Amino acid sequence: MINIISISVFAQSYIMPVSGNVAHTTNTGTIYDDGGIAGNYSTRVNAKMTIYPTSPSSKIKISGTYNLEEFYKTKLIIYDGDASSTTVLFSNINQGTSGTVNVTSSTGPITVYFFVDSDNPVSGFVLNISICNVCPVPSSINPTVLTDSTTSLSWNGNSDSWLIHYYSIPAGEDTIIASSTNSVLLSDLTHCSQYGVEIYTPCDTMENSCRRPPSLNFWIQCICSVPLTAGGTISGDTLYANWTSPNPNTEWTVVLTLNGDIIDSLVTTNLSTIFTGVNSTLCYVVYIYENCDNVPFSSICKLINFVVCPPCPCPTASNIGFIVNSDSITVKWNETDNSIEWIVELFYQGAKLSTIVTNDTIATFNDLSPNTDYEIRIYSYCLDSVACPISRVAHTTCACPKSEQAHLLSIDDGIVIIEWENNPNSPGWIVEWKLEGNPTIHYDTTFNNSIQLDLRGLNGQVQVTIHSYCDNFEPKCAEYLNFILIETVGDCFDFTNLSSESVNARFGTYEYPYVFTGLINYGYESVNSRHTVHYDTTERDIRTNNALRTIPQGSLASVRLGNWKGGSQAESITYAYNVDTNNYDLMILDYAIVLQDPNHTTLEQPKFLLAIMDSNNVIIDSVCGYANFIASTSLGWNTVAGSNVIWKDWTKIGFDLSQYHGQTIKVRLTTFDCKEGGHYGYAYYTLNCSRKNIATSSCGETQTNVFSAPEGFRYQWYSSANPSQVLSTDRILQIVTDSSQNYYCIVSSIENPICKFRIDAYGGKRFPLADFTYQIEPKDCYYEVKFFNQSKLSANGIDPLPSGAGCENIKWIFDDGEIQYIDNPTKIYYSSGEHIIKLVAGLSDFQCTDTMEVLLRLVSPNGVLTIVGDSSLCEGESTTLTATMQGNYQWNSSDTTQSISFTPTIDSLYIVKVIDSAGCLNYASKMVRVHPHYNGLIVFDTVCDNYVYDAQGTIITESGTYNLNLISTYGCDSNIVLNLTINPTFYDTSFAAICDNDEFLFQGLVVDSSGTYQVNYNNIYGCDSIYVLHLVVNQTFNDTIYADIYYGNVYKENGFNERTTGFYTHAYQTINGCDSVLNLDLQVDRILFPNVVTPNGDGINDVFNIHNLIEQKAFPDNELFVYNRQGKLIYRFKNISKEEDLWSPSQTNSPTGTYFYRFLGKRHDKTIDLMGAIEVLR
Repeated sequence: MINIISISVFAQSYIMPVSGNVAHTTNTGTIYDDGGIAGNYSTRVNAKMTIYPTSPSSKIKISGTYNLEEFYKTKLIIYDGDASSTTVLFSNINQGTSGTVNVTSSTGPITVYFFVDSDNPVSGFVLNISICNVCPVPSSINPTVLTDSTTSLSWNGNSDSWLIHYYSIPAGEDTIIASSTNSVLLSDLTHCSQYGVEIYTPCDTMENSCRRPPSLNFWIQCICSVPLTAGGTISGDTLYANWTSPNPNTEWTVVLTLNGDIIDSLVTTNLSTIFTGVNSTLCYVVYIYENCDNVPFSSICKLINFVVCPPCPCPTASNIGFIVNSDSITVKWNETDNSIEWIVELFYQGAKLSTIVTNDTIATFNDLSPNTDYEIRIYSYCLDSVACPISRVAHTTCACPKSEQAHLLSIDDGIVIIEWENNPNSPGWIVEWKLEGNPTIHYDTTFNNSIQLDLRGLNGQVQVTIHSYCDNFEPKCAEYLNFILIETVGDCFDFTNLSSESVNARFGTYEYPYVFTGLINYGYESVNSRHTVHYDTTERDIRTNNALRTIPQGSLASVRLGNWKGGSQAESITYAYNVDTNNYDLMILDYAIVLQDPNHTTLEQPKFLLAIMDSNNVIIDSVCGYANFIASTSLGWNTVAGSNVIWKDWTKIGFDLSQYHGQTIKVRLTTFDCKEGGHYGYAYYTLNCSRKNIATSSCGETQTNVFSAPEGFRYQWYSSANPSQVLSTDRILQIVTDSSQNYYCIVSSIENPICKFRIDAYGGKRFPLADFTYQIEPKDCYYEVKFFNQSKLSANGIDPLPSGAGCENIKWIFDDGEIQYIDNPTKIYYSSGEHIIKLVAGLSDFQCTDTMEVLLRLVSPNGVLTIVGDSSLCEGESTTLTATMQGNYQWNSSDTTQSISFTPTIDSLYIVKVIDSAGCLNYASKMVRVHPHYNGLIVFDTVCDNYVYDAQGTIITESGTYNLNLISTYGCDSNIVLNLTINPTFYDTSFAAICDNDEFLFQGLVVDSSGTYQVNYNNIYGCDSIYVLHLVVNQTFNDTIYADIYYGNVYKENGFNERTTGFYTHAYQTINGCDSVLNLDLQVDRILFPNVVTPNGDGINDVFNIHNLIEQKAFPDNELFVYNRQGKLIYRFKNISKEEDLWSPSQTNSPTGTYFYRFLGKRHDKTIDLMGAIEVLR
């Protein structure tokens, strides 16, 4: 329960709550939205505020401004009355997002209702409160004329102060008087003048009074009475008049006039009268008044008049109908008397063209223009000159036959087949087509009632116009067809054809989603479209930051249901489908959803649902035939940063239709915005059919089988060897080929796992066996042929499996270019004849195929129509073509005989149409080709000497000119001159040598290894020749010498002359002339002796370190002697090789002082014997 709080205050601010109802009693103040004076309103508001005046005699006035969002996100509604009122004084619906408010209550209080469902609130509203005072209101103003100059006025109302304003009409007298009672007497009025009066109070003149409609009344200043209502009729020569009056026993004067002249009059106290002797073909005017002043008729100022007309006295035509042709109109009608003479007139654009006078009920107008509107008038004269014409419009047909019921038969890989109702009178058809948005118009022609268009590589909407050959491109004589270029072959749902009779589009609100019928489609780019088709395969949905494709990959189009506008909208599309499980038993919905998640309750969130219903729109299975997707971030869908948009990427979901075989089901898809109106929801989808079969990606002589279950389900695979163990839960299962094993998959619904079915697969090698039967059903002038696929799966390509399992892929190929992929198609043939039917049975998407071809003969009671005669001719030859069926003939050469003889000069297609004795159209065609003679033709030819030149039995071995009598490929005699040149072939051998760091280019071939190479080529004469190469590859060298010398020496070996440390290179050529390289890595050794040793343990100069001795291994053979000042040997070491071998004064306990050393060194290029002194400092 909502508590209403009433507060009595004056001149203050009132803040709209976020929810609930509040009430205030005040005469002044300001109402703000829930955001207060400076803030924006909240994202969710649903509240009312009622303002009561402090005095019951006052009424609340509201004025101010508002700045809101669209009305489906924010609603500001002001009601006249308390919180229960439904009388609207103001609403922002259809008023724009900003504006002003100025309303006054008629009852006293006013209620302000504010609703918000938004994500981007704005400033809101400021509404000022004031009051107006209610003044007494007069009612039931009653003027009573007393005399010719006085009238009494009385009225109802509660006041002791009234103002009476009375005036004459037209303007003249104008007087205001006051009265303290509810009546006044007006005098000095003008007889027969019209007066008006307005009554109000002094209160009404005050600035703060409540404005109201004026209280008015009018009268004629005359004491005579006047009828309230009056009317009349004419029957024969009598006119009947009648009227009503509140005053009984009034003496009434009744005047009868014709064309302004008085014909008759009478005085009566009755309320009816009659006049006799009137003309039953004329109209009269009747006047009725009370002549209380005894004045002439011309002076009467208070009366009533009316016109009385007779019914038409003449016979009229009924049940009018037309028989129209291109140049004539025949009109027929019914009559009541067969002696009537009728006048029938023909008009064109208002001008009379022809008149027929007849006693019959039929008339024909000839020599008319085709495709034209004419007016037909039918009447009969009576009473000398009276007539009652009836008019109708008739439209002549087009001069040429018009195609009817054009429809799209199939689209397969861009090959489009269009068919229309057969018309035997057409000389041929011109099919005009263009791609929407592209100005280029294309034209194709056909003599049949169908055409095949090659639209491969195109995408979008195609506009087709079908003209007859002779209609001169008259738009009204053409048939029109629009379609989206999307694959239809093999589909059960033509889901993008939203104008189809099997499609029902509806729209409404969240609570009433199906209330209106109609398609709202302004193109897929418009936010206002609620049912539309997307066919730009590169398009992305901008509201998902371009992450979502509007069309799933691999598809050419999708349907969008809903939009991004919000407003609590809902829309649906329902597809009616006749389920035939011989062709399809699964429905596959591929969908993507974009919703805003406003965190409403579940019952208010945006959503998308699918329902499978029966023909009465009742959901057949609420468990397995129903799916409902409600916006929620808990769904784990994709999100868009910085917004509350969530979206589900393209997802396939399958539905099992096998239980509905033979029924007409309805598939309804519905999208909903949120219930509150501020958040949108829409979906994209494609709708297709499939088979409850296992598909494979391998077949034939394979070692593995790869099985695929239908898309859009959950899966559990089992084997016959171990049916209790789940092999896989993926859609695809790969197994080793094994003829002893069978596999099956439990396929269950993604939305509800209890909805499931089983499909089986043979585990051995798999081959297709094509087979079919057909049934011919002759109809009136056409044949309906039903084809039945009997193809089976085989383990050896010869015998079908005992299980009777069928093939995965079926392709019917008809000789008119139509292709069907369903098991059991039905085809209409409009003529007898012979037709080649091909059925391709396949596995693994036609990786393995088997084809069956049958000649279908359609025989009419008059036989089979074919054209016999030579169709391959040489120039100058004649032929005779004969139609094999008896009947009426029409050749496209304009001949009308059974046989035609002619001598063609170019290739030509000859078509014959035969209307047989049953009136049925049959047609056949034959292409006659004309082949040339080549007499006198000079031929230049060239061959190689290894070719035998055979000129139809004449062997030529030498170059020269020859005169030859030959027969062309098509048997035409030809005398030609042959200029023959015989060119030689060649065999060349060469030898070459390279170094191993080089490549050899041999006749375009790059080689780098020793060996023999051969290149075949055409020489300058184009004759096959051979190059041979014998190649030797010699070695190159790249060596490095590592050497060391002592300082002061020079390295002079191998062509070097170096004395410093470094890396040196010396280039040279080998004996075979190959560039080679010798590198020298030279180290120059030099030892240095220190002057001071400081053995204080800091790691620096603690020992007698002979620099480079150890690092460079400068003198591997060495010896060190150390002496004190007294010449005593204190340290000796031979072959120093590491730091521990050096003299350490600390180890010999040598004090500070001067010491002497001797160093002996020997190496391969230097011997030294050095002596010196060293200071030890501690």
